[in-house]
Amino acid sequence: MAASQARAGVCFAGAVSAGLYQPGLRTVIGGTVTTAVEKRSLRVDCRSRQPNIATGKARSLTVSPYESFEVLDGGDTVTTAGKVLFAGHILPRSIQTRQQDSVTYDAFRAVSHRWLIDRFAKVTKEYFSTPINGMVHDIVTNYTDGFSMGLVDSSLGTLAMTFAYEDVSNALDRIAAAVGAFVVITPDKRVSLLTSFDDGNPFDINDTNTEFWNFAFSEDATQTRTRVIVEGRGSKLAADVAQDSATVECETASWASTTGGSARIKQTTFTYTGVSGDTLTGCTGVPEAELGSDVNIIVQDDDAAAQSTVATALGGGLSGVVTHYIQDRRLSEDESTKRAAEDLTTFSTPLETVNFQTRNRFMGIHKTITVTSLTVDTGRYINASLATDRIVVRAAGKFEAGSQTQFLYDVTCTPLRVTMPDLFTRTLEGEE
Repeated sequence: MAASQARAGVCFAGAVSAGLYQPGLRTVIGGTVTTAVEKRSLRVDCRSRQPNIATGKARSLTVSPYESFEVLDGGDTVTTAGKVLFAGHILPRSIQTRQQDSVTYDAFRAVSHRWLIDRFAKVTKEYFSTPINGMVHDIVTNYTDGFSMGLVDSSLGTLAMTFAYEDVSNALDRIAAAVGAFVVITPDKRVSLLTSFDDGNPFDINDTNTEFWNFAFSEDATQTRTRVIVEGRGSKLAADVAQDSATVECETASWASTTGGSARIKQTTFTYTGVSGDTLTGCTGVPEAELGSDVNIIVQDDDAAAQSTVATALGGGLSGVVTHYIQDRRLSEDESTKRAAEDLTTFSTPLETVNFQTRNRFMGIHKTITVTSLTVDTGRYINASLATDRIVVRAAGKFEAGSQTQFLYDVTCTPLRVTMPDLFTRTLEGEE
């Protein structure tokens, strides 16, 4: 089951056929195989945590909004493992009918099932120490239409999380980020949370590999931070509180850790050691505040090694502390802690980005590309290990009748994890 779900498509989880030979390109609109889509116009843009976008031109064929659209890299019409490059629906208000060389064609844009999964309902629910697989099953069952549960390993543990009118994809991304996993939505609309792929990574980039070209490597230290502070969920004070009070009474303390932590009232951060009902106990450093004031989780994480590195580089006896503040009042204590750690992991060292082109069919989002001792100059080598974050697939080579179509993959690898705001999704749909 894991294999079939993880290999459901090149841009979803990688392909299974090795080598550079490419079988014929096939497109399916509204469930019917068609040769009307021009091969040279086809482009599939796949990004981590965002809907995949496919664009193309259909000659002498009327394309309708919301029709299903698939791109297959095989000679059959069955969406078997490794055959699907794209599966989704034509976006409304994205179709332009034009004439060229006395032939009418429809230029269109299609969006993957990650767009569709957000259309039915918004997630509004609070989960208390719920198993991850149970949480995903509940969201998929009650907040989507036509989607089903795929693979979510029971070993991913439990979480306490709250969602208030969130898109399903954002809710699933939050769950995945909290446990170091990623979301895969397969062409048959199954939702899985995976931590790795069982068909391995595409290849290593080194001096002996000839399957890539136009390689570029960059580093960016402008966003470096060595301390991250996250402000998460909270409540309001249920009563006035005096300065240096040992207890803080809240309207609800469901957000607080029973083993203690830090919280903020107004501009002051204080600590507490436990919870009794809806009251924080063992408090130290509490400011004076009135009934109804906000009280929220505060989590701080430091990377001592990175601080030492930055301090050495700056010189002058500086501390090397570079602080970054994140405010997201949806986050529980667990999520806030993991968000801070993830942010430090990504930004405590200069951001590395790798770009290259290839025809290797093992390429897929979330796969690891390892650069090993790649020579760039005499005595200078590049070493890096990054996940694929964006892949643009386009048909390349000969387009004559009877020829086989090759696919060219423009690959970007980066440690950044970016989500798509709903505003941009609406822009893709052509809404105001």
